[in-house]
Amino acid sequence: MIGWVEKLRNGDFAAIPWRVSFEEASEVALLIDGYGVCGGVEAVMGITNSVLGDLRSMGRTRASPLDLWVALFGLQRAVRFGGYPPTDDEEFLAERLVTLLRLGLAAMSPKQCAGIAALMRRQGELLS
Repeated sequence: MIGWVEKLRNGDFAAIPWRVSFEEASEVALLIDGYGVCGGVEAVMGITNSVLGDLRSMGRTRASPLDLWVALFGLQRAVRFGGYPPTDDEEFLAERLVTLLRLGLAAMSPKQCAGIAALMRRQGELLS
């Protein structure tokens, strides 16, 4: 695991770099269980399509940090299960989502940060 991703897992949201590869974005995406957070594939893909649609059409989104993370998770899962390498568009969107996530996490209250950290801990427990 990439060192800054481990810092992120431990709640250091400022450790997220401003530029990331698709592979690095994928590691961030998988720190939460988007399916568990949203209640299934359909809900994840609904959020993903909405957030990515905003980014593609307007270049911005008003999505919450959690919705950004779910969209990143959904994008990663779509590429992974699609069985093809990410397109230039998907690489750009993944990097943009991580940047927006970094900004959104920095603006959250301590209580909100604790909630996100709990989601990451729960995912870590599921994987161990």
